[in-house]
Amino acid sequence: MTRKELSIKVSLRTGLDIGVVDTIIRVSNEEIVTTLKKGDAVYLRGFGTFKVAQRNAKKVQDITRKNTFTMPAHKVAKWKPSEKIKVILNN
Repeated sequence: MTRKELSIKVSLRTGLDIGVVDTIIRVSNEEIVTTLKKGDAVYLRGFGTFKVAQRNAKKVQDITRKNTFTMPAHKVAKWKPSEKIKVILNN
């Protein structure tokens, strides 16, 4: 589902203008990213937790060029679903 599709569905369910809904979704996404960039987690009760994880540097092989190089340490965004979502998905 794209952001536009999500905006349409939320607009239909709430009766709000699609432009307003799209702005709310876009700003929410920006705030989540801003919070993660600061190193903080975002907890959405009943939905899940977004947080930043650190990946260590590691050696990897490029099998097409047949060489080995070191991938530098980097951060990744992680999402852990809530128990409620886990139950819904597994029933």
